[in-house]
Amino acid sequence: NYPNQVYDTSDSVFTVKGRLVLNAPNDPGIVLTYDGGTSTYNINWSRYGGISYVKLRYSTDAGSTYPYTIVSNISATSSPYSWTVPDSIGYQLKVNVSDLDNPTVYDESNNTFCIKGSLLVVYPNGGENLTVNKTYTLQWKPTGSYPGNVKLEYYNGTTWKDIDLAPAGGDNITQNYTWIVPDDITAEASFRVSTQTGNSSIDVSDTSNSTFKIIGELQVLQPNGGEVWYVNETREIKWKANGTFPTRLQYSLDGAIWTTFDNVTTTTGINTYNWTVPDLNNETVLIRIQDNRTEFSALVSDTSNNT
Repeated sequence: NYPNQVYDTSDSVFTVKGRLVLNAPNDPGIVLTYDGGTSTYNINWSRYGGISYVKLRYSTDAGSTYPYTIVSNISATSSPYSWTVPDSIGYQLKVNVSDLDNPTVYDESNNTFCIKGSLLVVYPNGGENLTVNKTYTLQWKPTGSYPGNVKLEYYNGTTWKDIDLAPAGGDNITQNYTWIVPDDITAEASFRVSTQTGNSSIDVSDTSNSTFKIIGELQVLQPNGGEVWYVNETREIKWKANGTFPTRLQYSLDGAIWTTFDNVTTTTGINTYNWTVPDLNNETVLIRIQDNRTEFSALVSDTSNNT
């Protein structure tokens, strides 16, 4: 009807799709914290076109796969979506939003983000007295399932020293490690647990709330009651110990007033001291051996069982 009109038509049909843009998490440097299922994060996206429903998923391998579903069917207008931060400790996470009816319409985080957890030292946590060469159970509780090991260390008042590596353990499960206390006596000890992922954004640690003591131990073996020692003869005082520490040797005639007659160094095992018996002329003599430092003397001490 229009003989002078020139026109053309597409050779084939084409499709008009909607568009999705993920706005958050999108920025670099985002670190979320898993705290057992309380903390949330708002996933935010924009919709263009007639998209009705979307699906939200997340990846832990920088977007190579998206095996974890956040929500499988939600209105496309429901942005922002409050996401409960999951126990997916890592630093290669991304979120994907896709058209439920056409999965080829999607967008994902431009940058990876992190989820970290936390650690809690349970024992020793301050105020305890741990004896050299005795066995104790170190305890910690992770929040979040960290991969690999944690590093166990103790502080001896001067420097941090390695104890061992141990499996980090499962979320909210108290972990146990059997520790034989070393001969490293101090009144300023502390215990530290640290994750070892190698990524500073998610690695966490915890330390005892306050200091504890690593102490020695001793037991008087001789004289321990019933012996008769004579003035000016040399007799062997003998005691058993755990740890290396300065010690004072004392005697008392009444169990109340003590006289120090020497200071020596005690070492682990059997210790002896040759004592020239003074002119005490008494039948109620007691021997006491104790760590001679103020912070330890009441804790590390032993006296003859009897006169």
